Amino acid sequence: MRALISYDTLHGNTEQIAHAVGEGLESGAEVVVKKMADMGPDDVRSADLLVAGCPVHAWNVSRAARSFLRSLGGERFDGKKAAAFDTKFQGFLAGSAAKKLARDLQKRGFHVIAPAESFFVTGMAGPLKEGELERARAFGATLARASDS
Repeated sequence: MRALISYDTLHGNTEQIAHAVGEGLESGAEVVVKKMADMGPDDVRSADLLVAGCPVHAWNVSRAARSFLRSLGGERFDGKKAAAFDTKFQGFLAGSAAKKLARDLQKRGFHVIAPAESFFVTGMAGPLKEGELERARAFGATLARASDS
């Protein structure tokens, strides 16, 4: 299986999570971690699993994530698997970019194989809360198992 982890990051926190998810996936997949701004539809077509992640910006997905999704056009990705994550402050009012990413991927035909996951930062520029990289590795391992079924 070829897994593509696409991410947008502002302060490097989401990038750290993306790489940790990739570490969790590595036991069952060939993993490529790539910034969304450097990707296009060909990258997505070549993957069996797309994991998309971005920080929450104003209770929504980041601009780069929206651009990435628009770059896919109206193409359908039926038969491909996907998952989504975000980074954000912990709290009720933080919103969830991951849930919105997952819904958008599902609308494009992806089979979303795990609930959207959030990873938490302690301040606007970070750092990540203690234990979040370990949770991200565990999320990646969960995705590897779910991809096999």
